[in-house]
Amino acid sequence: MQRLLIDSAERRHGVRMRSVMIERAAWVPDDVFDRPWDEAAALAVDWIEAECAERGETPLLVTNTKSALSSGHELLVQFARRHAATTPATAEGFGQWPALVYVPDDKTFAFAQDHARGSALAVVEGQLLPSQRGP
Repeated sequence: MQRLLIDSAERRHGVRMRSVMIERAAWVPDDVFDRPWDEAAALAVDWIEAECAERGETPLLVTNTKSALSSGHELLVQFARRHAATTPATAEGFGQWPALVYVPDDKTFAFAQDHARGSALAVVEGQLLPSQRGP
């Protein structure tokens, strides 16, 4: 059974999100020891693309590093080619877009939330978010 948490901005599932208005969010938790990363990414990609189709918007892939945009998982490479992609380091001015953030650290997670303000955010959780976990 695959687990994808879909939520409104009101519920947090123990994750501290910044105070930005995000209409809808999906969280693929890193709670299944043997789940392949490609499978986790596929859940988030499917969800954000469905959200964007419904909204008539284009999604943005946010990763920690630029190398992840070109040499990461094939599914994410294809996603970046079809849509748009950025990192906090490149900080290209995409404005507010629905965003998919892949195994972010704190800085990348905050950056993705800023881009997703007023729209949708899909997160593939990794071990780089220690400060985001609840008590």
